[in-house]
Amino acid sequence: MTPVNPKAPMQDFDVHGILDSKLTIRQPHGGERVAIDAVLLAATIDAKPGERILDVGAGSGAVALCIAHRLPGVHVTGIENDDGLVKLASGSAKDNQLAGAVSFYCTDVTEKPADGMDGFDQVVTNPPFQSPSSGSVSPYPARARAHTEQNTTLALWIEGCQRRLREGGTITVIFPADRLDQLLYELGKEAGDLRVFPLWPKAGKAAKRVIVRAKRASGAPVRMLAGMLLHRSDGRYTAEAEDILRRGAALSLSG
Repeated sequence: MTPVNPKAPMQDFDVHGILDSKLTIRQPHGGERVAIDAVLLAATIDAKPGERILDVGAGSGAVALCIAHRLPGVHVTGIENDDGLVKLASGSAKDNQLAGAVSFYCTDVTEKPADGMDGFDQVVTNPPFQSPSSGSVSPYPARARAHTEQNTTLALWIEGCQRRLREGGTITVIFPADRLDQLLYELGKEAGDLRVFPLWPKAGKAAKRVIVRAKRASGAPVRMLAGMLLHRSDGRYTAEAEDILRRGAALSLSG
């Protein structure tokens, strides 16, 4: 595990606001932008002061920063294998006065956890979701790394998350609905009480994303939750989605 190298050159970046600009995120110039997936995923996390949360594949830090912004007193650690993104995420933590609540490190989830980097109360992750054989790999290297299983697989990614989680801790994942069966299979190897929360784009439309939460070492069965409708018929966000995406409201998976 490698902390941010303060002497490493800073890549060009843009600053973008999320949560109605309550938070600002440094992102690579001309690169990938924070999507609503990150904000929705972060909104599902509920934790007490003192709990430790790990964001795996932290990217530019949006998920970790949203969690720390909404839940004072918890500490969020982000791991990411792109040192440039780690440096940008660390800069964003300082920009938002959250450097004491969030820390980012350069490491790969498939590596053995370093000292102090296991036993987390919760793990949250937005894994690479495209198979290399999908035929839709981005020609842009940074975007391809973020979205495509290149040097890892979903199985290795989930295994690495589980290794960093305490027994009885939870892992929360956002993932494409058309690969839900694969995700449930991998999570079910070491976890139970799997809760599936569909994100419906519009009424009558199939879900493209699901949020799944699982508890390590639990024997409880799978539960399908009602999910949330993201858009009205005219394309505007629903009131519930607006509250989360603009005002930082929580999203409960306890139903």
